[in-house]
Amino acid sequence: MKKNYSLILRKIIFAFNSISVIGIAIFILYTTRKICDAYVASDFLEKVNAIPANPSALVGEILVLVAIMGISFICREKFVRENTGVYYLTLLIDFCASFFIVYRLDFNYNGILLWVFTNLIAHIKDMGGKYALAVISLLSYIGTNHGIISVSTKIFSVSDYINVYDIGVQKVLYWLYNLLTSLNIILFFVFCVFIIIEQSGTIDEVKKLYFKGGQEIKVLNSNELLNIKGGGLSVGAWCAIGGGIVFLIGVIDGILRPYKCN
Repeated sequence: MKKNYSLILRKIIFAFNSISVIGIAIFILYTTRKICDAYVASDFLEKVNAIPANPSALVGEILVLVAIMGISFICREKFVRENTGVYYLTLLIDFCASFFIVYRLDFNYNGILLWVFTNLIAHIKDMGGKYALAVISLLSYIGTNHGIISVSTKIFSVSDYINVYDIGVQKVLYWLYNLLTSLNIILFFVFCVFIIIEQSGTIDEVKKLYFKGGQEIKVLNSNELLNIKGGGLSVGAWCAIGGGIVFLIGVIDGILRPYKCN
């Protein structure tokens, strides 16, 4: 049986993002309790723009939303493939749940939106649609950046909670936090490249079948084979574009969120 590598990649991305959002929520709760136990809450409040109303409830909400997305994912892949209406309903549920997670975390982590777009890209057959979704996913990711939202809205920042710790711990926490963002972008890029390569492989198979049937229909010469187009950019071009996108997101994120240890 041929392995569904697209599904495997999406499972990895879902697991990674689930751990990320749950971990951030638990970190906020743990640090809040640490602040209260040390009796430095008043000093902390003077330095921040906002705090979560109820960190304990935040953890519970994130757990429930991740569970909903997990159930939706399983149902979509296992049980409702033949029911188009229910199938797209699960995608809508994923999008709503993921956006609410981003909102509840005050846009400190928006990588889970990219997981939703991996599912949309995987299930849209039209290559033009895949290109459009890749652009939309990039714009959505940038548009929900914490640095952009915080310009006009008072929202809490994970960096404020990281700065509660000693300088040595801060370095480790900032490294982990930035690693979450970077790895998620890389996983999304790898998935997009894989989809293009997979599509190219399908086109190659069509070429082979067309060539084999040429004795009955028409014999194609080498020049004609070269003129058969795959309907999109080459894999090399997509790698260059994807690399540029990853670099662009990193630059924008670095400008908008110049975290440093205090």
